[in-house]
Amino acid sequence: MATVKLVLTKPINTSLQAKSLTSASDTSNIDSGAWDIIYFTRIQNGKQVGEIQRLGRCTGIQTAAGTYTNSSDSITITSNQYLVEVEADETAQTPDASDFIFFGKENTVNVGGVKGYFAEVEMKNDSSDAAKLFSVGSEVTISSK
Repeated sequence: MATVKLVLTKPINTSLQAKSLTSASDTSNIDSGAWDIIYFTRIQNGKQVGEIQRLGRCTGIQTAAGTYTNSSDSITITSNQYLVEVEADETAQTPDASDFIFFGKENTVNVGGVKGYFAEVEMKNDSSDAAKLFSVGSEVTISSK
């Protein structure tokens, strides 16, 4: 498998989590969870073209300017750039500069609902047009009962 380094010019969503390839173990209580999966889709004239492509597992995130080096190469990012390292699947295509890149939580670990006693939600409509809200729902599990 190859490591793909994506240099992005927009801030990275704070819920994206990287997991080192060396963190997996045979003991379930040592492993810190699943990898976040990086996907992309081709965009032409502002519209999606083709299917969503899975790129691979997120293994590194760098948000500070600097030069990052591993055993095979180095890459420099500036203060307005962000680096996401991905352990690409063997058959994965790589995204182009105009593609839409996003991530999803791996569903083998992240299957539960929100835990706790309190939640606060804020919904905004930034449009000047009227909008209707059909439904709002949630799944909450009390965590200390």
